[in-house]
Amino acid sequence: MNLFGNSITTLELFESNYEPYRNVMGGIERGEEIKEDLISKAFYTYEIKDYTTAAILFEQLYETDQQSMYLFYHANAQLGKGNTQKAISLYKQHQNVQDDFYARSRWYLALAYLKNDQIQESIAVLEGISKVKSYNYVKARELLLSLEGL
Repeated sequence: MNLFGNSITTLELFESNYEPYRNVMGGIERGEEIKEDLISKAFYTYEIKDYTTAAILFEQLYETDQQSMYLFYHANAQLGKGNTQKAISLYKQHQNVQDDFYARSRWYLALAYLKNDQIQESIAVLEGISKVKSYNYVKARELLLSLEGL
């Protein structure tokens, strides 16, 4: 229930739990030159929340260098710019890879399902997260409690 006695919506739950995943390539300091290489540009545009450009750049990176990290960040950029269905598709593709971002990808997949009002799919992923004590498993358990009755 929210302040007005209404049930909380899946979008409100998404917004209260969503936080863009950090830039693992390190932040850009004020006054620092941005390198011209594609990787630097992709992470810089992601960090400044230019998700449209970041999505394009991460897609290009993944096409030329099949590093799963680029797929994960491409999905995050799609989610950040509101292209939820594309993000879900990319997260599901990423789930086929057991890399360092696997658990994080599951968390964001659950959130993307939530934003897309796919409650049962979100619950299934959140239950998996909470059972293995992976990335954000405590938040996953809290979110599952919030989803009861929706």
